[in-house]
Amino acid sequence: MKNINTILIILFNFSSLIVHSQTTIPITKSMLDKSIKMPLSELVDSVTFIKLETKAECFLPSNFGIRFTKDFIFCDNKVFQWNGRWKLNIGQRGRGPYEEVDGVTNVTSKDGKFYSKSYKLIEYDATGKPTKKVKNLWSENRDRNAVGSSLANANANIIPLRNYLFLSAADAVYFVNPENFQIVNRRIVVNNKATLDVVRNNSPGNTTSYRDNFLYCNRFNDTVFYVKDMILQPMWVINVGKDIKLPMEAYEKIVDYMNDWASGGTRIDEVRSGKVSISNVYETNNYLFIRALRFATSDRKISNYYICYNKKMKTSKVINSKDFVDDILGLGVYSLQIYDEKIFQTLWPHEIFDIIDKKKKAGEKIHPKLEALSRQINEGDNPVIFVAHLKK
Repeated sequence: MKNINTILIILFNFSSLIVHSQTTIPITKSMLDKSIKMPLSELVDSVTFIKLETKAECFLPSNFGIRFTKDFIFCDNKVFQWNGRWKLNIGQRGRGPYEEVDGVTNVTSKDGKFYSKSYKLIEYDATGKPTKKVKNLWSENRDRNAVGSSLANANANIIPLRNYLFLSAADAVYFVNPENFQIVNRRIVVNNKATLDVVRNNSPGNTTSYRDNFLYCNRFNDTVFYVKDMILQPMWVINVGKDIKLPMEAYEKIVDYMNDWASGGTRIDEVRSGKVSISNVYETNNYLFIRALRFATSDRKISNYYICYNKKMKTSKVINSKDFVDDILGLGVYSLQIYDEKIFQTLWPHEIFDIIDKKKKAGEKIHPKLEALSRQINEGDNPVIFVAHLKK
């Protein structure tokens, strides 16, 4: 009887997984044309902030990438703790065996060590010192005879799984053994008939996290996956209407289009005109948030839309990004970067001061929390991360 119950439980869990994996979320032209305004307070109940420490060793450039993990906040190669204190920097710019020519921008941590990925995969100890374990990803490309995926992509994130490191290219994903940096599995996610130059000029996909899961999506593949050790588990299908979906041609001919664009041509605009591409997918307890890029038909402007899919109700709300506004602290348009039931917005001190000045000139009330923060920061400080806490 005990064995039968165990089998039934396994079958139930498996069937639930199949049903969930087949969930389809449609995105149509009419949905985007009828986007709504959404105040931040509809989703969150409070906003706090993290002041990133400012010192010479960790001063951030005007443009930087930011990624949130359980233990750290990574700003390019600079590692901050969740209280905002700077911990260390990872990697060096240079031509040495443990350096990157363009510097390090993608960093992660696993089991007390740090890893960076750009044109090389490099391991560091807990103090940020290279352990002398390195893999030249350009060599990996040459081994593939100049056809297929390119791991030497500075834009791709490196994600720590339980037993492996997860790396992504534009057409495939890789599972790497952290002990010896050997690729133990390669999964094709987009049919690639092109060369490495094509792959290097396309987005390597996007990876976000939810609880103990990592979500992976690729703009030329409709499926959102959970990434587990050696497995891509399909969870959702984002069904962009055929009349607005960015065609595969935009992927396969990207090098030709870029060369044409560099000489003043418009071929890339013609193929993207009015089309939609999925760039990010975030999961929370109650929602799936999808960020869609919509290319204009008359110019080179790109509009951002947020599709807020209610997992329980199985319904979607479409918000134009400019209409997703903070009505709690009054920070204006709020961005959509989500981790651990929180939505993050990063602002420089001068941007915060500008918001306050505009409110004063308009005779608007300034939130006491925002006013108090303005007295704690200086013009030359590192950015402040605003943390909007999602309702339970």
